[in-house]
Amino acid sequence: MKRLIGRTTIALLVCALMSLMAFADVINKDVTFSEDVKINDTLVKKGTYKMRFDEEKGELSIANGKTTVATCGARVEKRDSKSLHTVIGTKGEAKELRSITFRGENQSFVVGASEQATTGAQ
Repeated sequence: MKRLIGRTTIALLVCALMSLMAFADVINKDVTFSEDVKINDTLVKKGTYKMRFDEEKGELSIANGKTTVATCGARVEKRDSKSLHTVIGTKGEAKELRSITFRGENQSFVVGASEQATTGAQ
């Protein structure tokens, strides 16, 4: 009986931990910059990087391998339709990163947002 209770307890703990991971809204994508871009005063050279967006923190980070190159505040904005192409939105001569929209997605990651991340229409 003790063995059954022990195994049941362990199974419930594993299920609880797995459900917490499912609710952690972290999006990982590969992003390719065709030109150098600036993110929070950090120059990111053209190339392919790992993008990580943590919706809970409202934080977007760009990494090269295991090294984080740049981090900034961001939010998700829903689009009316899916994007036909991956679009890297920049601003000014310094090519400051403003948004990233991935091909086939109906959302954009908007950089430089000070407010909390939002995922739905209000």
